[in-house]
Amino acid sequence: MTTPLGPTVGTTGGSTTSPLGPALGKEDFLKLLVTQLQNQDPLSPMDGSEFAAQLAQFSTVEQLIEIGSKLDAQAANIAQGSLTTQTMLGASLIGREVMLRGATLGTDGSTPPRIALDLDAAAGQVIVEVLDAQGGVLATQTFDDLPAGRGVIDLDGISLPAGQYNYRVSASAPDGTAVTATGYTVGRVQGMSFVGGEVALRIDGTLVPMLDILEVLSADPPSGQSTSTAGAPTP
Repeated sequence: MTTPLGPTVGTTGGSTTSPLGPALGKEDFLKLLVTQLQNQDPLSPMDGSEFAAQLAQFSTVEQLIEIGSKLDAQAANIAQGSLTTQTMLGASLIGREVMLRGATLGTDGSTPPRIALDLDAAAGQVIVEVLDAQGGVLATQTFDDLPAGRGVIDLDGISLPAGQYNYRVSASAPDGTAVTATGYTVGRVQGMSFVGGEVALRIDGTLVPMLDILEVLSADPPSGQSTSTAGAPTP
């Protein structure tokens, strides 16, 4: 059964409730005030201070309503401007590689997958393990002597069927102590859409909020030039 979104008329008996009328405006307030003055007791007219207080109250309420209307209009303009800016920026990102939160990678089965790593300190060894849906290790690649900081690396020593995978990374310093390593997702923006009034980018087939992007990577290098910041993989 489909539930209607709009109001429906009941079929059972009983009293009905009339909808509330519109809120009183300043014209209504002035009419009430004039009516009150016209019908006041001549022997006991309204006190001047009471009349002044009502006028002051009316003026205050009118100013608050006007301020509220201006704030609503300003908020709407800001929201529209933000959406316009996001739309222009999102369109400019189509075809570019971006970095996102989350340790995932995608591959078409022929091109080596790319990931981004952030190391708190220089690492003597970094181990990247690609996982299956159950968390088992599908493939492993080891890198030696990576500098501290964030960088993009190519997993050119790993061969995987086309698809999306999770991965985990561990790192150690030359003296064997653990180094904190954070993995990120690297993907290419294929298109743009609107979801819930916000701009979303299609990255490797998945819609991602544009505000989730951490970094826009440089354009593709000339053929034969690597953008990997990692050392050579260890067999």
